[in-house]
Formats: sequence, C-alpha cells, structure tokens
Amino acid sequence: MKSVLLIGKTGNLGSEINRYFKEKNYRIFSAIRNPVDQNDFLLTPNNPIILPENIKIDLIINAANRYYVNPKPAEVLQMHESIIGIANSIYSSNFSCPIIHFSSYMQYLPSQMQPWSDYTIIKSAATEILNLYGKEKQTLALELVLYDNYGGTRKDKFFDLAIEAAVKQKILPATEGETVVNLTHISDIVKAFEVTIQSGLTRGTSNNNLSYSIYSSDTLSLKNVVGKIEDVLKVKVPVKWGAIPYREKEIFEFYKSEPLIPGFLQENTLSEYILSRMSNR
Repeated sequence: MKSVLLIGKTGNLGSEINRYFKEKNYRIFSAIRNPVDQNDFLLTPNNPIILPENIKIDLIINAANRYYVNPKPAEVLQMHESIIGIANSIYSSNFSCPIIHFSSYMQYLPSQMQPWSDYTIIKSAATEILNLYGKEKQTLALELVLYDNYGGTRKDKFFDLAIEAAVKQKILPATEGETVVNLTHISDIVKAFEVTIQSGLTRGTSNNNLSYSIYSSDTLSLKNVVGKIEDVLKVKVPVKWGAIPYREKEIFEFYKSEPLIPGFLQENTLSEYILSRMSNR
C-alpha cells in the first residue's frame, strides 16, 4: 500500500482525489491548516510540514489552490500565501519523495498573452519552487497542466451555470462568448493519477522535472457550450451575450501547453454530465 500526502484535500479537485484514492485503498495523510483527525497534520504556509518519524511518504500530491477574479490587493496576498507559501512549505520540509502538482495552462500562453493575471504570475513562481524541489532532492516533480474542468462539488463555472439557467429558465449574463474552453471531467483528471502511478512514472526517471497536460476532446467556445446544452435538454438557454465585459486578455483559443499525459483516457462526456445534472435535481 502506498502512503500519499495530499495537500488541498478540501478543495474541489483535492476532495475528489481524496475520495478516489481511499476507494483504491491508498493510505492518505493530509497537510491542512486545521487538522481534525489522526491522519491530518498542520500546514502553515512558508513553514516546514512536520510528520512523525514513523510515517514514510511515498508520494506528495499538491492540489492546493486559491483563485480570485480581478483580485483586490488583500486577495492577491491570500493567493500568494496559499500557492507560493505552500510550495515553500513542501520545499523546506524533510521530504525526498516524488511530487505531483498542478499548473494552469494560462501560465504557458504565447508570449504576447503573458502574464495573463496576478494569478498566473503566482502559479508560475510556485511551479519554479516545486521544480527546484525535484532538482535538489533528486526526485521527480511531475507537473500536470489543467485546463477548464467540471464536475465535483464546484458548480460556479460557466458550464454548470448555463445548465442551471436552462433548468430554471433564468437569464445568465455572459461575455460575447468567443472564448474557447477545453472541458475535462474532474474524475477523468483523478483517474489520470492512477494511470500515472501504475505506469511507474513516479518511481524513477532520469529527468527530475516532467510536465504533461490533461485535456479532453471537448474543446468548445462558450456559445458552443450553450448550444450543446440546448441540443441535449431540448430547451433554450437564456443567456444574455455581451452583458459582462471581457477582462484584459480574456479571449482565448485552445493552447496545448504540454504533451497529453501518457495513458489518459476520457471516460466522461458532456452529454452524460448534462443529463446527470438533470436526474440529480
């Protein structure tokens, strides 16, 4: 049985990782700010994570994240603490095992788009710290670049809001709708972990820092996302296009920042998810 230290287990992605690996009988330990049970350990950003000497960790998964749209100065500081501060905690701790961590594809947009936001600057700095961890500890720091995911407990992204608007027939304010998103179900992302671990990728490599993307075949503009919902539910989605202005640099095309992770298999479709949202109401 592998022992995994999961950071960020209460978030949308972290909670799914926690549930999935428990089902697979992994031994899960957590580093969190407010420990509640015997497998939880205190996490204070920028300070080492201290575990009892009898606990050996085989793999670290860093799913911690914090994101604000158009953040205020205090919110930028919170993002900095939650993203860079936690990366510093991992780096300064007495670990030497492989780590899997996440980045945003927005970090790797073409040069004319960079930096996209304060958030991407902070994520880039955290990635550099975790890559340094891999280099200095002579172990693997595996970066997984994520696009726009859906599923899990979080239902405040455009895809879910549009489904909700269709069901309730309530107007949804939106941008003009040209932005292109790649939608990957969160359970497919989590299963990529299992493939990664089973393949032996985390057990040894001559390269201390590897980077892959996780994305699906579902690449659509926001207007096409709404069209998909309308096709499945056979109802009009009352979106008011252009009601919300674009932020600076917000109009994206699909940009493949890193190679697709080996062995990734998309099992969940948008149509199935839309229907499941209806049946669960």
